[in-house]
Amino acid sequence: MQFRLVTNAGGVKEWIMIEVQGSLQCDGDMSGLLAGNLAWRKSTGEPLLLIGHLMLEGKMVMLDKPLGVLRPGTPDSPSEVTAVAVVRKKILFKQRPRPIVAAGSVMS
Repeated sequence: MQFRLVTNAGGVKEWIMIEVQGSLQCDGDMSGLLAGNLAWRKSTGEPLLLIGHLMLEGKMVMLDKPLGVLRPGTPDSPSEVTAVAVVRKKILFKQRPRPIVAAGSVMS
């Protein structure tokens, strides 16, 4: 079966993939909730991912081959696939997270 690739109305967007080593676990439903904050270090431009009291330091990596994000066709036109985005880069977090300790929180 051949598929007809159609771009969305706004053209094809470029997304960036996030890769973490290990797994993220949570109790309960995460729908509509934030998993963490993504920021960039001003001095070096390195990405930082803050999840709770943990900080992960990463780097931007180009993918060897771009990935396509596709949306399947409708029941009326099942052979039509819409190209939603292309992924050419990923932010790679491969080191262990570092705990963030607030100033003044010293154990006695």
